[in-house]
Amino acid sequence: MSPSSFEKAIRLQFDCLIRKVIDRTVKNYYRELGRRAKHEVPFCDVTEVDLNHVATIDEYSMGYTVFPVYGTEVRVFDEHLCEAIKTLSERQRTIVLMSYFLEMSDIEIGEIIGISRCSVYRSRMRALNIIREKIRRISKMERIQKCPRFSTICLAVDGDEIAMEKILNHYNAYISKACLRPCYDEYGNMRIVVDMDLKGRVRTTIMKAILNFELEIK
Repeated sequence: MSPSSFEKAIRLQFDCLIRKVIDRTVKNYYRELGRRAKHEVPFCDVTEVDLNHVATIDEYSMGYTVFPVYGTEVRVFDEHLCEAIKTLSERQRTIVLMSYFLEMSDIEIGEIIGISRCSVYRSRMRALNIIREKIRRISKMERIQKCPRFSTICLAVDGDEIAMEKILNHYNAYISKACLRPCYDEYGNMRIVVDMDLKGRVRTTIMKAILNFELEIK
């Protein structure tokens, strides 16, 4: 195995481990909450001051791409799908957007574009194959790119504090989303917050997992 292949394998293996550690820690935390539920103060009984010590609000923007289709705007929220749709020809893109987002039939699309129903069908099938292949390639590339650098992993495994913090920052968004939970104020209004106690536990568990990680392919 070449050095580059080895490094990629280690990066993917490390990424898989860390995500499993995060998910497992969150599950164990909620199991623990369930066991001690009778002795726990509900969020609705916690004062705003106390709540601010254990939770914080994270806001996640919902991005989307707008595609114009014969005077109508179609919003596509999935980033990978947007990139794949952009690679299509203008006709293929129009047919896909009309069919799957505007819920139009092949006959209706054909009448607007000026082609037969069979031509619409063939174009749609070709477009779907292009989209599938494009998304597969993007996902494969991003999976590697989203993994921490091999050099950072090596330093963190050896206990380097700066590298360890880089790893934690790398997974910070994933950790925060995993630690989201509903919170109700005294008026019954709900908001989504990050449970900082849980987030702290997750970070600690990750650090232990990093120190125990072995730089070998399993």
